[in-house]
Amino acid sequence: MKIVLHHGYYPEIGTRDEAEIMECYWKYLSQTDADVQAYGDAEPDLAGADAVHLFGMSQRTYLTAKSAVAAGMPFVVTPLYWNDEYPIYYDLRKQDEISGEPPLRERKTGMEYFRKMMLLTRVRQQKYIMENAAAILASGKCEKMLLCRDFNLPECKVAIMPVGVDLAMGMGKPDLFVERHGLRDFVLCSGPLLRRKNQHMLIDAAREQNLPLVLITPAGGADGEYSDY
Repeated sequence: MKIVLHHGYYPEIGTRDEAEIMECYWKYLSQTDADVQAYGDAEPDLAGADAVHLFGMSQRTYLTAKSAVAAGMPFVVTPLYWNDEYPIYYDLRKQDEISGEPPLRERKTGMEYFRKMMLLTRVRQQKYIMENAAAILASGKCEKMLLCRDFNLPECKVAIMPVGVDLAMGMGKPDLFVERHGLRDFVLCSGPLLRRKNQHMLIDAAREQNLPLVLITPAGGADGEYSDY
């Protein structure tokens, strides 16, 4: 079986997450009997492929999706989608008033928003990918809800596949960190403090397990409203 992996992102708004997640898929799929080929900037060779897995929604992955559709080849996509203007997220301000999972909060969209967005080439490309994918892998509940709402997708088409950490990272030696900070056996999260990264839920999980938590975040990379909760 031949599987083609391809990542792409919009340079002005994207990240390198797509490439790193694809590399993890390639690493572990390559340990099976499948013939796995991974592509980034290069145009993927789909000849003889049985399936395609796209990472991110961009001009690159859109063109690959069109090629797959033309060849009658199924593809799945890990979109890593987020709607900054109209998000769906856990309302952490209500967390202390209830027991269990915080309620979801949604900023609803209107037709005027969608008419404006459909003038953008990238949105039309994303819609094509979503509509033609055999399956869509969302990183969590909120992303799945956003995808279904914004692209009018049936829930059964979107599966939740959490993004984790490569187990190989556990092979590193903690000596330098322990010597400098005096911490051992803790939870580490690296990245800007943003609503879509959900650090508040991680804080609660670490507190419930009585585990120290270390957050590494770049200067100026925080969402002020979110990080002030």
